[in-house]
Amino acid sequence: MSSINKIQRINFVERERFGLTYRKMIVVAGVVIGVVAMAVGIQVIRVVSLGRNMTQLTVEVKKLKAEQEKIFKETGGNAEQVDAREVLIGLIDSAPPWSMILRELAARTPRSVWLTKLKSLPRVAAADPQAHQAPQGIELSGHADEAGRVAQFVKLLQQAPLFGDVILVSSKKGGEGSLATAYEFAIGLSVKSARGKGI
Repeated sequence: MSSINKIQRINFVERERFGLTYRKMIVVAGVVIGVVAMAVGIQVIRVVSLGRNMTQLTVEVKKLKAEQEKIFKETGGNAEQVDAREVLIGLIDSAPPWSMILRELAARTPRSVWLTKLKSLPRVAAADPQAHQAPQGIELSGHADEAGRVAQFVKLLQQAPLFGDVILVSSKKGGEGSLATAYEFAIGLSVKSARGKGI
C-alpha cells in the first residue's frame, strides 16, 4: 500500500504536442491581418497629411507668385528683366524710415498721450510729375487724457522736420473699460523724403 501511495503523490506533467489546428490558423491570420491593416492605416494617414501639406504649399506658392508679379509691375519690369537685387534695393529705398519715424514720435509725444496703432498708408500719385515718388502716408491712432493734449501733439508733429501734411482725422471722448474717460484720436501725416534711409 505504501508503494501505491507514493505513486499517487507523483505529479506527472505531460507536454502537449504542438498541433496546427484551424482555430490557431485563424488566430495567426487575424494577427497578421491586424498588423498589415495598422501599417496600411499609418501609411494612408501619412499620405493624406502630405497631400494637405502639398495643397497648402501650392496655395502659398501661388500667393508668392502673385505678390512677385505685383512687385514687378510696380517696378515697371518683369521676372526676366528685373534683377532681384535691384528690386530689393528699390523696396528698401521706398520703405518708410521706421527707425527715424519712431525716434521722432518718441521725442514729440506728450506724457499723457499714448499711441496704440501706427499704420502705413498706400502711396498716391505724386502731384508734381517731376517728383521722384509720392510721400509716404502714415496714420497714428491713440488716446490722451484730455483734448488739449491731442491738440498739443498735433502741433508738435507739425513742427517736426520729418513730417508734413499733419491733420487730425478724428477725435472723440470715450473708450472701453479704463479708457472710458480718455480721448481717442487718429492723426494722418506724410513722411518727407528720406531716400536711402528706409526701414
